[in-house]
Amino acid sequence: LQLDPWALGAGVDADPVEARVWFDPAIASAVRAELRTAEVERDDAEGLVVRITVSNPEGFRSWLASFLDRAEILGPPDLRRSVVAWLEEVAGGR
Repeated sequence: LQLDPWALGAGVDADPVEARVWFDPAIASAVRAELRTAEVERDDAEGLVVRITVSNPEGFRSWLASFLDRAEILGPPDLRRSVVAWLEEVAGGR
């Protein structure tokens, strides 16, 4: 049983969003193994791009941060902005 942090404990007010996430080719195979049910948009020498339904943005951003600079949220723009703002806050940039 895999517990996906981006789906756990979702608030009743939160509308799920479909996130597009890029992963570095160096970690693509490990990510594919972890995200067995994610829709793969692209998987090539440039990296792995997947779509994940996110209903818990806080869990999603914590999970995404665990990949450091080997992952990047491509969209949607509102989710990307909130993740970037959170990272800046954590890093003391704001």
